[in-house]
Amino acid sequence: MHHVGRKSGSWIRVTRGSLALIGALALLVACGDDDSSTDTTGLSAEVGECVYVSGPDAQAGVEKATCGIAPANYKVVSKAPAAANCPSDSDQTVAAVGGALCLDLDWVVDQCMSVPSAPDANPSHSPCTPGQPETYRLLEIINTTDTSQCPPAATKDFPYKERNMTACVNTP
Repeated sequence: MHHVGRKSGSWIRVTRGSLALIGALALLVACGDDDSSTDTTGLSAEVGECVYVSGPDAQAGVEKATCGIAPANYKVVSKAPAAANCPSDSDQTVAAVGGALCLDLDWVVDQCMSVPSAPDANPSHSPCTPGQPETYRLLEIINTTDTSQCPPAATKDFPYKERNMTACVNTP
């Protein structure tokens, strides 16, 4: 038993067991559940910049990239203290110690994106080759979730309800 200090005439007793508990708690607080990714170099990206996110959500690597061309697949729409603070309609979030990137697809008007439905697959800029599955050409982003406002050529839409906008697309 160690005596740590004296307060108001009584001793505070610290045993080996309590020291171990304090150490374990300190380690838990230091490590925490930070949703960190394996490569966080892209987390320095600013709003409006693009990144390349590789790998499934929990192990996503992030690198800054030039918007509108491969390998960029997401655009930073906001930054938050944690992924839970990102807009709920963000296409992707990547978190690490110190914050999170809130991301949308790197849509470019009249260009195509492959948007796989598989949970561990990442979107990518893609040639606008007719018949390519899960590939969409962006026609317009409208400032409403009223999809009837999409151009007549739109065959699919990606609404962002929290931010009141829609990506109107068609298949090439």
